[in-house]
Amino acid sequence: MIFTVRVDQVDTFWPMIADGIDKAVKATGGDITAGYLWQLCRSGQAFLVVSQAENRVDAASVWRTETWSSGVKLRCLAAWGEAMVNWLEPMRTHVAGLQRSCGANAVIAEGREGWRRTFPEARPVRTLFEFDLLKTD
Repeated sequence: MIFTVRVDQVDTFWPMIADGIDKAVKATGGDITAGYLWQLCRSGQAFLVVSQAENRVDAASVWRTETWSSGVKLRCLAAWGEAMVNWLEPMRTHVAGLQRSCGANAVIAEGREGWRRTFPEARPVRTLFEFDLLKTD
């Protein structure tokens, strides 16, 4: 079952996903923390979407709407899960409904290059660079 967690229930679900979300954000560049995402979700500034099988959460993602010059986007800030084959398609369907409800014209996500296999329809919209101006080598 995939659902968007009510704001008053975020603290109930967060302990079940905190470690997975923390690993996910650290694996994809580290420009955001699990603690920051928790704050966004519990304050209603982001949506927490979870996949629950029986009494166990096997996937979670954090989303927020953003207004870009090209329109409203639904942005995935983080995603974590186990056994993706069990939840990927229902999660896509649920997030598509969230996109529609938010009036977003697209979904935006950053992540490891391997996600391209999962979402072959995705197109790159920019490149993010990191460099150290203080390095003298």
